[in-house]
Amino acid sequence: MKEHVTVAQLCLDGPGGFTYVLGLVRYTVREDDSFRYELEPDYAVIDLLGSADFQGIPGFDLSARKARYERVNRTPTLIADRAPMENREDLWQLLDQCAMEYWDPLEWLIRTATRYIGDNLYFRAVPPAEDALEAGKAIGAAANSRQATATVLRALCEGCEVTMAGARLSPSERKALYGTLLPLYEKMGRGEASAKEHGAASRRGRKRKPVDELMLREAVERYRSHQWTAKQAAAYLSISEPTFHRRVAEWEERGSR
Repeated sequence: MKEHVTVAQLCLDGPGGFTYVLGLVRYTVREDDSFRYELEPDYAVIDLLGSADFQGIPGFDLSARKARYERVNRTPTLIADRAPMENREDLWQLLDQCAMEYWDPLEWLIRTATRYIGDNLYFRAVPPAEDALEAGKAIGAAANSRQATATVLRALCEGCEVTMAGARLSPSERKALYGTLLPLYEKMGRGEASAKEHGAASRRGRKRKPVDELMLREAVERYRSHQWTAKQAAAYLSISEPTFHRRVAEWEERGSR
């Protein structure tokens, strides 16, 4: 009997601004309209998250630590809460918005821009497989590069294969590496933000150089009477020529008022 299979990654945007891929969801529908949902959690990623960021996957008891959870001919809460029902009146309008020609709840959840407000979980298409990340070189660069740190963290959070000296890291090793690099990454980010803010403040907050009012009056009068050039007047006041011209403009504005 023919069947159609849709596979998606179940994701969460979490600490550090990274995407955490919590596992795979597979939807299989057969010619006789029977269907099956399967969830394959990635505990190596799930265990990176604290309770404040991740409260579980609705409808699944992850404490059982099963490699696969199945729902046969029954739509799990995870899907039912997010996808419109098949008998919804405007269903085909929703499908048109996602360029779909047939009803597939998981495919719709992949394509739609609508997010469920009950939690931060969402679905995305499974990207092409990537080569394993050799963490040794990346970690060496991570000490001085936020970008290099992000490369390792992104691989850990997305459940990609990470190796060290050719050996795949275990879940506990992945968690330990994550616990070391995330604070470093966030500290680097705060440093960059502080440097940008300080630079902007320095540009915005450059102090106005004080000029003696009597000396300014004399310099302006001599400049106007052509006794001094702007360069000479500026030198007399110990300011630059552009600053002197601004002071002259301000002087004239005050006079006109």
